[in-house]
Amino acid sequence: MTDFTMIPNEIISNKNISQGAFKLYCILNNYCYGNKDTCFPSQRTLADQMKKCMRTIQRYIKELIENGIIIIKRRGSISNLYQILTKTAEKAKQTADSLFGKSPNKNTKSKNKTAPAYFEIEEEDDDEFKDCFYSEKEKEYFRKIKKKS
Repeated sequence: MTDFTMIPNEIISNKNISQGAFKLYCILNNYCYGNKDTCFPSQRTLADQMKKCMRTIQRYIKELIENGIIIIKRRGSISNLYQILTKTAEKAKQTADSLFGKSPNKNTKSKNKTAPAYFEIEEEDDDEFKDCFYSEKEKEYFRKIKKKS
């Protein structure tokens, strides 16, 4: 186990989320150790860790969802499953890179044009999302991440 949590710069510089929502994101990210992109702490646990009431935690969660940073899968009478989209996007990028032979240690400014061809899809083409459950905001987030790489 490590004693630190990596937070993407785009989250740190995001001016659309409050300090409380940012702290909640950091806590959720801490629960998603290693290559995990999901976690399932209860709202009571999160409230205790942040020293806030459960209603405040619910507001912070809503804020993170509205900004396309996390999604939630409700699981009935047990705690919700939180998926951190920044980690999901990074895992997808790493998987695509490994499928197309790009090594994380290679120079990213390689002249090899065959690997990035997978990502050269027209932005208006929604076929890449035809079999998924992502909202338009989440799709836009993934397009933005894909465009940066």
